Amino acid sequence: MEGEYFPTAEYPHDAFLRDFALDFGTTPEIVSLDVTTPTISRAASTSGPFERSRALAAEIPEHQAQPVNNPRADNIFARGVAEAKSKSLQPLAAGVPTWGPGYTEIAAMTDRDGRAVIYTYNSWANGRSPAQLHWDWGMEIDVSQFNNNFSGTRPGCASGFQNAFFATQTYPSGNGVHSWAVYEGSDMSTTTKISPYFDKNSDLDPCNRQSMAIGLGSPQEIRMQNGGGSLQTIIRAPRGNVAGSPMSAAAQALSNDCNDLGMIAQSDCMGINVSRPFPGPGSQSMPIVGAHRNIRVPTCTYTTQPSTVFEWKEGIGAAGCIQG
Repeated sequence: MEGEYFPTAEYPHDAFLRDFALDFGTTPEIVSLDVTTPTISRAASTSGPFERSRALAAEIPEHQAQPVNNPRADNIFARGVAEAKSKSLQPLAAGVPTWGPGYTEIAAMTDRDGRAVIYTYNSWANGRSPAQLHWDWGMEIDVSQFNNNFSGTRPGCASGFQNAFFATQTYPSGNGVHSWAVYEGSDMSTTTKISPYFDKNSDLDPCNRQSMAIGLGSPQEIRMQNGGGSLQTIIRAPRGNVAGSPMSAAAQALSNDCNDLGMIAQSDCMGINVSRPFPGPGSQSMPIVGAHRNIRVPTCTYTTQPSTVFEWKEGIGAAGCIQG
């Protein structure tokens, strides 16, 4: 598993540790540190962020975390792989984006501390695999919210528009959210090769849409075992000023232009070559939940490709979705 935490007073480290333990049954290991705050006294004579990061890291004690324990995700993965296997067509029709997941569950809710959290659980099986994407293409799993009281394109939106969605990106870290994470399963190594990132770049997005997306620079590395593979994504964010928002969800393939720049996958260099032809298979975007379904967050919803979408509101709670 892998992710990021953006600490400020609005989301202190003790809250993050409680949420992390709830999701993963363990404590996080810090593997990198990005310093964007003013220089601390010990690092006052250094010249750049690398030196300041190194000075801070030297004071952090070494920590070996216990293995991840995430039975909720593991159980959903098992159900998802089984559903993907049962619903997939053999052979799949021509033009189907078989790089996308065959089964997805979305759990979007307000947690016990009043913050928004959006989980997705995605499974591939029976002719569907992220390894079918060309090696130089990435993928994003996006849950978008809508508020049609706003028009125009960012950055020219009306004041306060970001608070007009269920989950917002108003967090002052510059990344917009409290934290994000991805998880591939309890039987997997703690080291992931999928190059995940949070898509924080909303420049030129429409004002009536708030995207919450996690991207993968190398989705081909999602590990397929016994005919199936799975991925959980988690985004924790501030709650907006509305009780709920219309939503849609999609998987999108995008050019990994970070490779050309010698950079790790990140929001600012993924998908910048929009004229690059998509090599397939199928279309470059795969709907998971269409906006025409009239589903609103908070929600508990699952989708089995190609067309089954089911929502079960009665199972929603601060601890997650319970499917009866």
